[in-house]
Amino acid sequence: MDAAIGLAEAGQQYLLPGSLLRSEAEVLSVTSRPAAKAEATLFAVPGGEPLLHLHRIRRVARAPVLHSRIAMVASRVPDFPRETNKVPGIRIAAVREKVTAEVATREDRKLLGLPAPSAVLVIDEEAYDQSGALAILSQHRATTAHHYYSNEIR
Repeated sequence: MDAAIGLAEAGQQYLLPGSLLRSEAEVLSVTSRPAAKAEATLFAVPGGEPLLHLHRIRRVARAPVLHSRIAMVASRVPDFPRETNKVPGIRIAAVREKVTAEVATREDRKLLGLPAPSAVLVIDEEAYDQSGALAILSQHRATTAHHYYSNEIR
């Protein structure tokens, strides 16, 4: 498996019975901060190494279905834009996902337009480059009220 994951435009698809829908992504923020000890261990970098953090939302037919928090080592993507309108794809060789369900947080309810209480699908994702290094660490939080999640990598 070898794929380019577009952090701003392509990727996840959502399905209704009998149909496949494309989602549109909007990057809400791009920030930088030092890696916490656990993050540094996962990325195999020294503690305090600068990480880029993206927060984005995906919509289907303008309705919010998922929001994501994404982290990557800043020095590994030196030309990565700090603006939210042009976020490139990154070459990925392997992805590991852990899927669970949780009660929606206040932020989930606000971003996804959910009533309280609601549940969300939580996808903790680790994406690795061709050398086997962790390239992207993400958490995606999605509503499954009218769609289900499918991640197709080509």
